[in-house]
Amino acid sequence: MKKPNIMAKRYEWEALGKIFKKHKDLLDKQIDLHERTPLHYAAHCGRETSSGCCTSLWILERYEHLAYEKEDNELTTLQLLAKMPSTFKSQTQMGPLKIFIYLYHKYYNQNKEYTSKKEDLESGKDDKNEPSPTQMKLEHNTREGQHLKSGGKTAISWMWYTMWKIMAKEWEEIDKLWRKKEMHNLAKELVNLLAPKDYSWRNTAIARDRTVSMGRSQQEGKSKEIKGEQEGARKPTYTPLLMAACNGITEIVEVIIHFHPHSIEHVSDDEQNILYMAVKHRQKKIYQILKKLKMVRSLAGKIDKENNTVLHYTAEFQGGSQPGFAMQLQEELHWFDRIEKRLPYHYTIHKNKYNKTAKQLFMEKHEALLSDAREWIKETAQSCSAVAVLVATVVFAAAYTVPGGTDGNGFPRFLHETIFLVFTIMDIVALVSSLGSVNMFLSILTSPCEMWDFRKSLPRKLNAGFALLFFSMATTMLSFSATVLINIKLEKNKWTSTLTYAAAFFPVCIFALVQFPLYVAMKGCLRSLLRNLKKIIPRFLLNLVKKSRRKKLWDI
Repeated sequence: MKKPNIMAKRYEWEALGKIFKKHKDLLDKQIDLHERTPLHYAAHCGRETSSGCCTSLWILERYEHLAYEKEDNELTTLQLLAKMPSTFKSQTQMGPLKIFIYLYHKYYNQNKEYTSKKEDLESGKDDKNEPSPTQMKLEHNTREGQHLKSGGKTAISWMWYTMWKIMAKEWEEIDKLWRKKEMHNLAKELVNLLAPKDYSWRNTAIARDRTVSMGRSQQEGKSKEIKGEQEGARKPTYTPLLMAACNGITEIVEVIIHFHPHSIEHVSDDEQNILYMAVKHRQKKIYQILKKLKMVRSLAGKIDKENNTVLHYTAEFQGGSQPGFAMQLQEELHWFDRIEKRLPYHYTIHKNKYNKTAKQLFMEKHEALLSDAREWIKETAQSCSAVAVLVATVVFAAAYTVPGGTDGNGFPRFLHETIFLVFTIMDIVALVSSLGSVNMFLSILTSPCEMWDFRKSLPRKLNAGFALLFFSMATTMLSFSATVLINIKLEKNKWTSTLTYAAAFFPVCIFALVQFPLYVAMKGCLRSLLRNLKKIIPRFLLNLVKKSRRKKLWDI
């Protein structure tokens, strides 16, 4: 048993496949100290190589009973996959360029070992025996028929695939994306094989009906705390559905719910359901799936073993995904509001075994983040207001310095020139926007910065301040460019003109690149503003816009 173990650790799956094909009894045996079978080991190694997933598929195609086998931690193959979020597309972080390449990458299963063995199984070939002439003729006719059906589409897709294959050989990053996409697709195929055979969700705990608590005596609270700590020492083992919900693996969650619709109501030993897992671990994609299925309200109306509602678990802060402490706190407050809206009012004032409401627990757990957010937003506003004042000073001085000088009557020499009009307008706009940004940053500095101010008020002010400051810098550079054009009179279509314009806008580009992550983080503020505007605008105007859109679509 030493040889397969070493080969598995070295990811030599093709050689292992040949061994398993000759010695089928090895597939049921454990190949390491953790009592893992070849299927468990291949699935576990699938996070790093696509060959691991491919080997798992090959094993499951032939030995379906291995899907129920467990390792020493009492985990099945599907549970192991649910613990590997990086193996799936939904939990893989990629930039815009990589997403573009990933989407337009043509995927084919290129693992010859898996495809050839699958064909052997379907055609009835053996290892030693060659296929009969009848089998070869049937295979040829089938392939020819498939090619005729697909027609030109096959040729175009194959050309597209070949182009990407050549590019993958030349560029390492494209090759990595190629392998990543192959791994994601194979993992999804593996889930599609395992999920229909998974019935672990049937072993569900009985969710007891608990009344809403408004508080209790201190002695009762202490006794329940001690009892809760003793029970909490035993951590429950979650099913693949709940484990996938914890890690945000939508591929597993969607497939399990598709094959087993009743699994969505599964309750763990600690009396928590899929919504609890999504809320606790901030898995928005899982929450959106439940929202589409219209199951949020029914799942939210439960109280778990520790007397917590689902709203209590919004207090579990595990680090935000947004840049800046203020944006992280805003994200947490938005998450709290989203869940609170789905609960009846009496659940929001419910107290857990520690005699705390969800709001009290949330504020207690987020005190450190609040202090960091206060410090961060104050320092940011202070530094940005200093820059805005500097811009306003420069622009104000430029307004009284007429480019090109004045004539004998005191009028600007280039008064009737278009470029002088551009300079004047840009200078005024820069002054107004810079002073506006100063006002926004000063309002942040004078704000008390309470917890719920970070929900809408402070991020909006910061967003407006950044936008006005960026706009003032851009218009200042435009007025500077106009001054250069007036004084130097650069000729059109010359490389010197292009270099001058590029140099003028260089500081603006740097500012935009540095502050871009904050603008992306604040897009939620813009969405909420648009929603509020929709509420103000009369309905008949919105209906007219919708009708005009429909007409355009029909015209197309």
